[in-house]
Amino acid sequence: MSKEDLKESGKDLGKAFKTLGKTFLRSVDRTAENLGVVEEDSIDENGNTVFSDGSWKETGKELGKSLAGMAKNVVKTVNEEINEKN
Repeated sequence: MSKEDLKESGKDLGKAFKTLGKTFLRSVDRTAENLGVVEEDSIDENGNTVFSDGSWKETGKELGKSLAGMAKNVVKTVNEEINEKN
């Protein structure tokens, strides 16, 4: 695994977790609004919320992409080690 591959995987994973955190917090906020704990402010101008605007779908895609990239780099590293020993 090259240093650049590792750096890119780290960036992707960081971005995915940042998106996960934001989406999770928006979900908590929206749930609190539904329970009447806080005032309603997480609905956008089109009436969408974190549950209907595709945020969770995008979060899943980003996590999947970053984990697939990390897995690819691990396999690449293992293959390089095997080839060096042969």
